[in-house]
Amino acid sequence: MKKFITPFILFFANLLFVQAQEQKKIDSLLIILKTAKEDTVKVKLLNEVGYSFRDIQPDTGLFYCQQAMSLARKLGYKQGLSVAYNNSGVNYLRLSKYYDALENYEQGFRIDKELDDEPGMAVALGNMGNVYLLSNNFPKALGCYLKALKVYEKTGDESKQGIALGNMGLIYMSMGDYKKALDYMEKELTIHTRLGDKYNSGRVSTLMGTVYAYTEQYQEALERYREGLRFGEETGNRSMIASCIGDIGTVYGDLGDYGLAIRYQKKAIPLWQKLNNTYSLALQLRSLGTSYGKADDKTLVSNGIKPEARYTEAMALINQSIGMAQEIGSLLLEEEGWRALIEVYESQGKYRDALAAYKRFSAIHDSLLNDEKKEEMTRNELQYEFDKEQALQQAEQEKKDILARAEIRKQKNVRNSVIAIGTIALFAGSISFRFYKRKRDAVQKEEKTAAALRIAEVRQQALNAQMSDHFIGNAMDSINNFIECNDRAAASRYLIMFQRLTMKILDNSFKTRISLQEELDIVREYIELEKLRFPDGALQYEINTSGVEDTWNTFIPPMVFQVLAENALKHGFRKTVGGKLKITAERKGIYLHGVIEDNGIGRKASLAEKANRIKDRISHGGSLAAALIKTNDGTDPHTYFVITDLFDYRQQAAGTRVTFSVLLSES
Repeated sequence: MKKFITPFILFFANLLFVQAQEQKKIDSLLIILKTAKEDTVKVKLLNEVGYSFRDIQPDTGLFYCQQAMSLARKLGYKQGLSVAYNNSGVNYLRLSKYYDALENYEQGFRIDKELDDEPGMAVALGNMGNVYLLSNNFPKALGCYLKALKVYEKTGDESKQGIALGNMGLIYMSMGDYKKALDYMEKELTIHTRLGDKYNSGRVSTLMGTVYAYTEQYQEALERYREGLRFGEETGNRSMIASCIGDIGTVYGDLGDYGLAIRYQKKAIPLWQKLNNTYSLALQLRSLGTSYGKADDKTLVSNGIKPEARYTEAMALINQSIGMAQEIGSLLLEEEGWRALIEVYESQGKYRDALAAYKRFSAIHDSLLNDEKKEEMTRNELQYEFDKEQALQQAEQEKKDILARAEIRKQKNVRNSVIAIGTIALFAGSISFRFYKRKRDAVQKEEKTAAALRIAEVRQQALNAQMSDHFIGNAMDSINNFIECNDRAAASRYLIMFQRLTMKILDNSFKTRISLQEELDIVREYIELEKLRFPDGALQYEINTSGVEDTWNTFIPPMVFQVLAENALKHGFRKTVGGKLKITAERKGIYLHGVIEDNGIGRKASLAEKANRIKDRISHGGSLAAALIKTNDGTDPHTYFVITDLFDYRQQAAGTRVTFSVLLSES
């Protein structure tokens, strides 16, 4: 078996991290939901329905989670909102939408942190670890699982401690360290066996079956997978059924029995299609393509494949798998696709093509298994052991402190009388100082209030600029046009994009700082929507962040890039002509330098065309962006905001460039 994690095993392994609870029948929940009042009980029902759809219809699950979010916000029910974010992440993960899943998990984590809900934070950490694992970011995945494990050790939740250990086993399985993977899984199995938890004991056995398959202990692997299949059929868990069927097919392929391999693989593909799981579907397509390339003529004919078409069919399936892997950003899945193509090319004697495929495979393989990632994981483990030792020492020290405090309490009784006399003497002198301090504090408070009002005013103006009638009207007209043309898929796609964009803009308007990645993601979605009002290909854009090493951990005032991009699109380009917008971000020390450049009609022409609507092309958006920088960075001498008119060699207007600098912060 190839070194590969089947995604259902991953989902199944982390079930308790995504708020495992007894799943009720969806029909019963929907009946109760019809008569539910608009209260926190309804939020819980919506969350449970949304979560219950995760393995059946994740898209429907997202619909109910979004309803839960809306009602939770209306009620101010933060715990329900956190659950809705986590459940949305679960559904996005089932759809192989890793970015969306991670975004929702992080939102849930922030709320849990605000509520000081440690178990909730552990759930979110485990979920984020799942996304990082599927995205092949093993150090971050391990870091999340270790943090979750600390919480469960602190709260004494043995079952979830076991699951955290098993998840770390999955990381080492994906890294090819099977001995360490089995060690962690054995620890988890020991915990669940001691607790009498048959459900999780069976789950871990299935995981260990995968490790057996990777180490070519195929009979043990088949036995474990068949146990898993029986478990899936008994519980009606379609993801587990599909996963075990596909895994059994893969094992038969490794054993050289391609007749049985193809039978199981073809049975698994429609199951994953019904579940809309791109990751798992791509995996099965690749496995089936490999089997077609290796099966004998008789086996192919019995499966409706002409022997002379074996390689054509095989490459079509494998290339489809690679395309899906690239679509969802799974390097591990893409790596296995290129490995499979190498074998097919070599079987045909196409060594030049095999070499090209090998180069692609090798580049991905090196990026997945470099020494730096392994060292970082080791550091995480050492830090965990160190923290654990520190916790034991702290507990011992606390015992000593209790005894010491008892002795100190006795001594305090003697000193209190002396302190009381001194206090009376000091009291008179402190009265005048207090009057002075109150007056000074009142002045400072008034100044802070005025500054806060100015910041709120500027942000509201920026929000109004982004959510203008112009933008909303254009978006709705474009979506309506798709509906009239009976292009429902496009209408639905852009409507969802519009909804997500407006929610992100509203959410970020309340923040003082957001990550550069979040800011530019909103800009990207905004431009995609604006492209609808231009002819095909007329509006182009480029966003360059090569000068910023980590866009997720680079924090800036919200709306700066957004307002300037909106201003450029609104006033810089004629609707029938379009143009190109270039956005660049570069970090220099503790400052971020930004450039927004367009090749539009220029400020002078824009002013002439829109004289009865606005005074100046940049006066509104530019002044807002400058105000956002000023209100956040105060009088910092290194921040700036500059507008430059661009001209070609004939001194004709060739667009506008806005450059600025903002002070970065840690969070």
